[in-house]
Formats: sequence, structure tokens, C-alpha cells
Amino acid sequence: MYLFLLIFPIIGFSQNACKKCSEFSVNNNWTKLISCISAEIIETENINDYMCRVQCYGAIFQSSDSIFLHLNNNKTFYTKKDILNLTLTDLDIIIKRDSLFANGIPSKQRIHIEKLLKQLN
Repeated sequence: MYLFLLIFPIIGFSQNACKKCSEFSVNNNWTKLISCISAEIIETENINDYMCRVQCYGAIFQSSDSIFLHLNNNKTFYTKKDILNLTLTDLDIIIKRDSLFANGIPSKQRIHIEKLLKQLN
């Protein structure tokens, strides 16, 4: 019981951005979804929220050839290649903080993203 009480706060805050911003994913409103998740990351710096954004970048990559996103107070046009580079940036942050996070899945994803980037060149 005590172990549960010690772990519960961590579980309660994990992937807060995915939960908080999920309403935008229902309508595939990628711009608002990424903006919402990014705002949460700025506020909490939670590694799970970075992973949430990585997953969202993957969904964007699969669903559109290009997109306007509002990141870092700039609304910019992003191509598939740009989305992959943003994904790599987040994966690098995750790996740097905890190389064994989620049983090393970010490292495996990084290898896959690098292969996709080579195919796009």
C-alpha cells in the first residue's frame, strides 16, 4: 500500500499533455494539438510528454505531406522531413535524460526515423 502511495503521484502526472490535449487529436487538429503539448512541456519538462509529442509527430507524418505548426511563437510550414527532424530532437532529449526509458523504445525509434530521413533525401 505504501509503495502505491509513493508511486501514485508519478503515475498521475505521466503523459499529462496527452490527456490534457487529447480533444485536439479527435479532429486531427494537429496545430492545436502540438501547441498544447508543447506548452505543457515548457511548463513541466516531463519526459512522458516529450514521448507524447513524438507519437503525435508520427501521426502527423503518416497523415499529411506538410503542415503549419505554431512552435516557439512562430507559425511555420513543416514538410515531412521537418517533422522527422522535430521527432529526432525530442527523441534525443528523451534518450539523453533516460537512455532506458520505455525499455529503450526511443533509441529504436531514432534508428527508424534516421532510415526514413535517408529515404526522403
